[in-house]
Amino acid sequence: MSHMHIQAAKDKGAGYARLQPGRALSPPVQIAIQRCDRDNQTFLGRPTHTSSGKEQTWQDYPTFFDIDLETGTSASECNLLLGPEICNHIDPDLDVVFVIRDAESPEIRTDFVFWPDVPKSGRLGESTIVVPPRPVEAPPPPRQSKKDAEDPEEKVQETDPDDETSEGKSGTETSEPPVTPPGPHVEKPGFVKRHWLALSVVFLVLIGSTGTVLYAFQQSLLCETGLSNCNETAGGDETAPAPPPSPPPVSNWERLIAGGPERWSEFYGDPSADPAEVHRLADHLMEDPDSPERFNHGVEALWAAAQQDHVPALLAVAALYDPVSDSGPTSAQVEKKPGLAMDHYMRAKRQGSADAAPAIERLCGWLSDQRFTGDGSANRLFSDNCGGRE
Repeated sequence: MSHMHIQAAKDKGAGYARLQPGRALSPPVQIAIQRCDRDNQTFLGRPTHTSSGKEQTWQDYPTFFDIDLETGTSASECNLLLGPEICNHIDPDLDVVFVIRDAESPEIRTDFVFWPDVPKSGRLGESTIVVPPRPVEAPPPPRQSKKDAEDPEEKVQETDPDDETSEGKSGTETSEPPVTPPGPHVEKPGFVKRHWLALSVVFLVLIGSTGTVLYAFQQSLLCETGLSNCNETAGGDETAPAPPPSPPPVSNWERLIAGGPERWSEFYGDPSADPAEVHRLADHLMEDPDSPERFNHGVEALWAAAQQDHVPALLAVAALYDPVSDSGPTSAQVEKKPGLAMDHYMRAKRQGSADAAPAIERLCGWLSDQRFTGDGSANRLFSDNCGGRE
């Protein structure tokens, strides 16, 4: 693929770029990105964190990202919109290679492409932090004295400004408090009413409790004397019908499979996940090579299990890229890479796998034949890994 061009998508804001592939593509489109430094040829992946808490985005195996396709009237106007999950993790002035998949074409690997200075989203100054106003609390209600709370009707009467007997008018006459004649003490009407209401509530509670105790005592006497069948239900049947059986519980594995691509990615992207379960998920997703999405997620899960030196996963990755392997999952979308196959066979052998040695011997025989076809990479792999097998 030629005439590749990438530039910042200024109309989308920070964290976006457009890639012009120079040819027509059919959705869905996925890409993987590999850096081409002299001493670093890792792939861009989803962010993970190491044991020290440092974020890590470049990894040894490819991760394919779903890309939005902007189509035009011709192949040259076809653009791939790259979002923050890609642009925020690639530094400028970096040579990269794109691996592109679409619905109708086989996997395509581009030439070197120069990554420009694409502004990253989330930088200081791009957003304003708005502090919500602090709610104003209402002032507390004025405190009421105990006397006013008991009898709000009894208050101190204020002096009537129009009273002719007030000191302001006569200047000589003064008001005196009324004299209460002696007699028996009489409770105020409001106080008596409140006492009667409280006594009524207590009386009703005692009646209800007494009735409940008497009913329970009566039922226990009838059951003991045999005058009442205490085992009968309210409907008259001696035995109640058995409840319907509850459905079997849904296992965690069934929830994982039903969760779809988002749940799969979350599971195999977790470094604390059991590599055996991640490998099991990979085998399940790669059973149907006619479903590209499921197969691609299965390959990524297989790589994740192999990264933890899980021997069955190491052998499965090696068989996937081995040009002479007759076992393991196969797909027309997987390009055979003897270098990757040899690397994973060697790792499995170092982990004590007995199946790795025969596979290495078989692959060395194929590399020995390829040396005479002018394949320089085959000659180098043979000399590095198959010494003494002439």
